[in-house]
Amino acid sequence: MHVLNFVWVGVFFVALPLTVLCSVWRAYRVARKLRERGLRAQGTLVRVKHGSIDGYTYWDVDYVFHPPGGPEVRGSYQHPEKEARPIPRQGDPVEVRYLPDNPRWNQVEGDETALSTRVLLTAIFLTVLGIVAFGLVRQLN
Repeated sequence: MHVLNFVWVGVFFVALPLTVLCSVWRAYRVARKLRERGLRAQGTLVRVKHGSIDGYTYWDVDYVFHPPGGPEVRGSYQHPEKEARPIPRQGDPVEVRYLPDNPRWNQVEGDETALSTRVLLTAIFLTVLGIVAFGLVRQLN
């Protein structure tokens, strides 16, 4: 096999999946820490902007909250338009869960579905990548 093929296979089938897995693992660890040690604070929606990509409509929502004794912290999330929750409006209150030792790690209450979606998409991506790798290896033999 040509050296360039080894490099391509190494990047595409080793480095890329490891990067994706590390990203998902980090998000999972933060979500778990928020569930176990997170504190709650009242926040306020400061910007709500409607968006759409390929038929998927959503609201980009920015919020701000003040942890006790700390500076103002800003965060954002996407609110799917089809979701049952009410449409977010600027000025609405929002419950935020944050890590006391690092309030920049925070999440709006009820937004836990973002992690499960990320894990599902990663599983699909790695499955497809594995099928392609299997087919490539069989073709090379």
